[in-house]
Amino acid sequence: MIFCLSHHHTGTWSTLAWVRDHQGVDGLITGAHLFDALEKKEGIIHPMESGVIHCNWHPSMVYHEHLKADGREEFKLNRTQVMLATVNPTVIPIRDPLASLISYQHRAERDGRLDHPDFQPVDHMVDRWVRLAETHRTILKDFGHVKFLCWDLVEKMDRFEIVEHLTDLATDLGLRDAFPSVQCAKQMIRNNDLGSYDLKKAYQDDDIGYIRENVSSGGVIALMNNTDILRPFLEGLGYSRLMWW
Repeated sequence: MIFCLSHHHTGTWSTLAWVRDHQGVDGLITGAHLFDALEKKEGIIHPMESGVIHCNWHPSMVYHEHLKADGREEFKLNRTQVMLATVNPTVIPIRDPLASLISYQHRAERDGRLDHPDFQPVDHMVDRWVRLAETHRTILKDFGHVKFLCWDLVEKMDRFEIVEHLTDLATDLGLRDAFPSVQCAKQMIRNNDLGSYDLKKAYQDDDIGYIRENVSSGGVIALMNNTDILRPFLEGLGYSRLMWW
């Protein structure tokens, strides 16, 4: 089994599609559909902006969960998720946290969920980033099979670099064929992309003023207040000069 652990709006569905396309990966389950799959229900799908992902159980599968907080340990991820990551080849998709907050808010606004009781404010999303960074610093960094896939950094590479980078990552996860990485270099996977909108354009234009005014719950300020934890983590993954540092 390969474990995919992700924050919201970091390229989760692109990562799952990339892993699932490899030879030897014969199943896919998300946490939301776990019991349906284990009960062998037919036709389990997860809808996305760009189509659907079919879920099915198989011993050689990729299993996905979104990051959760641990209820008893401050600054730590859910202990079951940490256990799964330490005993299985694990891939964690990453984007600039600010970009993920912008996508998260835009979808909530578009779908009218900002006032819904189940909506988690942006500052809760920052808390998950802090927990990931801290859990990596104290635990996950010691496990070489826990790998990060930084999609916004991959997109800046040329085709040869993309193939080399993704093939190396696949090998570290125990995947043997390079075909999915070659295909990704030809046409980047953008599952669940939300298209064009004002906040996204402001991010692309480095308009931090507009973003600070329009990201709810002080999201940019929350990121800035946690720079001492988040910046070393992200710099270690290859990020530099993010606009909120």
